[in-house]
Amino acid sequence: MKGARHICSICYQEFTRKYNGERHNDNLHASQAHIMPLKKFQYCGSIGHNPRNKKWGFLSSNRQTKDDLLSETLDHIGKEFEGCEHELDMLSPQDRALCLTQIVVHSLSYEDPQEPMKRYLRGIRKHRLNEKIIQYVAAGFGVTPYSAKQMPISLLG
Repeated sequence: MKGARHICSICYQEFTRKYNGERHNDNLHASQAHIMPLKKFQYCGSIGHNPRNKKWGFLSSNRQTKDDLLSETLDHIGKEFEGCEHELDMLSPQDRALCLTQIVVHSLSYEDPQEPMKRYLRGIRKHRLNEKIIQYVAAGFGVTPYSAKQMPISLLG
């Protein structure tokens, strides 16, 4: 069997067949990536053709490997990833891994993956804060969490 012949322009996953790459692109990147021949990617320094790389100032030389680029990308989202990981600590390890995987894969489909990671983190924190407040209101008034949730809603409107 031959080695990889095509590569995804977003996550740099390699494929032996172009249609596998196109299916990957459709399923994971909403058809936003380009599946290109690996030879072209390596030969012409296609890393530099990705707008994300220019924005972050990555080198467009052939010396920069996919591993280097992946490492820089993960460093770029590391703080937000760790925040999401911390905020999801109440989930089982399997559920947390699944949730974090989905967040990372979705974020990597964007030009700047840090922005969707920040949105996820804000959303998780907002949800946890709302739940915490509802628990305090429920305990303070001796009511169910459902009733406690309805109290602030009725006060607002």
